[in-house]
Parts: sequence; C-alpha cells; structure tokens
Amino acid sequence: MAARLGRDDLIHRLLDEQGCHPDGVSGKCSPLYFAVEGGYQKCVEVLLSAGAIAIKDIVRDTTPLDCAVRLHHHDVTVTLLRAGAVPHSEKSVDSPYSQVIPLLAMRDPGEVAQLLSYTPTLDSLSIWLIEIAMFKHVSILKEYFRTAVPVVQEKYINQPITQPISKLVSHLIQSQRTMTMGTRSQTREANTNVIRNLQDAVVTALDTSFHVVFFLVCAIEPAILKNILPVDPAIREKAWKRLPSKLNRLTDKDLIACLSEAGFTLPSPFPSFIPPIHSLYDACEGRSITEAQKRLQEGREDVDMLGPRNRTPLHAAAQQGHLEIVKLLVDYGADITATTFFGSTAEKLAEKYHQPAVAAFLKAARRQ
Repeated sequence: MAARLGRDDLIHRLLDEQGCHPDGVSGKCSPLYFAVEGGYQKCVEVLLSAGAIAIKDIVRDTTPLDCAVRLHHHDVTVTLLRAGAVPHSEKSVDSPYSQVIPLLAMRDPGEVAQLLSYTPTLDSLSIWLIEIAMFKHVSILKEYFRTAVPVVQEKYINQPITQPISKLVSHLIQSQRTMTMGTRSQTREANTNVIRNLQDAVVTALDTSFHVVFFLVCAIEPAILKNILPVDPAIREKAWKRLPSKLNRLTDKDLIACLSEAGFTLPSPFPSFIPPIHSLYDACEGRSITEAQKRLQEGREDVDMLGPRNRTPLHAAAQQGHLEIVKLLVDYGADITATTFFGSTAEKLAEKYHQPAVAAFLKAARRQ
C-alpha cells in the first residue's frame, strides 16, 4: 500500500523497523511494480536499494521496466536502467518476447540512445544491444554509437568481460575512438591492433548467436565483416545459409543496406506468381502496404472484413510478418482480439509463424 500511495518515507519505516521484504508477499503484485506504475521515482529508488528485484511481475504478467516505458515514466525508466534493468529474457507461450524494445522503437532513436547511456555495466549494455539487433532496429543502434558512445565509453573501459558478446561490444566501443600515439607509425600500429582485436571478437561472438551478432556488427562496423567474409569460408557459408530466412526484403531495407556494405548480398528471389488484389484482405495477404493504405483511406471496406477461415486483414498481415501493415491496420481500429475459425488471434499467428516484432507490437498494443 505504501508503494501504491507513493510514500517512500513509509516504505523506509516498513523496511527498517518492521523488516518487511522489499519484494512484498509472494503471489501478489510487488511493491516495486506499484511504485513504477504510479511513477514514484523515490519509492523505486528506496525499493531497489533495499534489494527489490526488477523481474517479471507474476500478477501483472509484465516487468517493471516494460511498465515504466509503456507509461512514459522517464525518471523511473532511468532509475531502473541505472540499476541494471534489461529486457527480460524469460520466454514462455504467454510471453515469448520482451515488450520494451517495440515500445522504445516507437520513439525517436536519439531519445532511446540517451536512455541506453544510463546502462551501468558492459554486460547489461550487451544484452540491450543484442536485443535491439534481434528486432533489427538499425537506426537505434547507429544513433547510440554515434551520439551516446563518445560520451559514456570511459565507464566501460576497465569493466570485467565475462561473455563473448560483452567482449565484442567492448571492442565495438573501442573502435569508435581515434587512436593517437607518439608517432605516425605508432598510431597506425595502434589502430591496426584495434581492428585485429575487433575481428577476433566478431568471429568468436558469431558462434554464440550467428544472425543477431551479424546484424549488430553490420549496422555498426560493416567494414569488419567485409574483411572477414572473403577469408573465412565457414562464416561466409553460414551467412548464405542462415541470413536470407531471417530477412524480409520489404521491411528490412535498412538492415539489408548495411549487409550490402558488409559485402553480403541477398540471393535473387525466385520469380513468383503475384495474385490479383481485389480486397483489403488480398492487399494485406499480398504484403502491399500501398494498396492496403489506399483501400483504408477510401473507407469502402471494413477494416475487420472476413477472409478465408474467418481471418481478418490483421491476421493475414501478422502471419506474413509485415509490421508496417499491422501498425496501419491497428491505427485504423482493427480488432486485435478477433479470432480465426480455429481460435487464433493475430498475435498468436505472429508467434506461431516466428514473427517476433509483430507479436511484440500486438502484445504492446493490447496492453495499452
């Protein structure tokens, strides 16, 4: 109750004098979540300093960080980030993806980069960058390394490196610094060492999560991959086998451009029959955002018109993984709770067909 009322003084007394646990009673909504939900920064600070854990709240089925970002509680978000909060990695049938990345992606990349600058450790920063790379938000990655890294890089220099991904991120940060030594030859040698160390870190990190690491590096330092691919046939073969299935030519254009800079070009698609578009449903199933937008603007068709097996246009777009069409339909009032003949919502279809960005967006939209 003290956290719900924003009474940090009362929280202090309950913790110090009565020995209450900072995470509250098991099976009930945590005090930290109540404090975050109310936007009570001081209460959040008190609870975190007392050892409250900022993990998924069982009762509310979301994390304090997701809640703070969703409700635009900036100061609370910063407090959680300074405490080391990261996108939760717990995945289940009901909650397969973190909601915080799709929520942040709706904001200006500069704002997100500034928030990321509060991450206290190399490990927590690495989790953030990998998660952002998984969702293919190239603009956020570029903005962070362009504007935030020059300001915050010093705090990560002497931190312990525990994982290959952390080592990679450390070298990516170092690669943004201009090395200036006593003589030109010493400067040249120092910069050569930075590049060599980064290449070694990339090769090692690729063994942990190939496509996500590849996406991260090509967004920040594509020239490094361009050096590696011609001389490492094993990595080149993996790229050809694994990357095309992870990319959408229509929605991942920024990332595909980065891949091209890195020396990787998608194979030409096989020619396929494009069915004629006679309805809004056809436009969404055929992934034509231009046609879908045109038909929605004309207003002659119901945004929730039924197609085969009681599927709506939103179901069709979600299954195809076309996030921009999904956003467009939601903006026009599409029913995100509508179910198909087999009882699937658009969110469930996106999860079933491995469309994480769409599934996360729909879950975030459902919670608003």
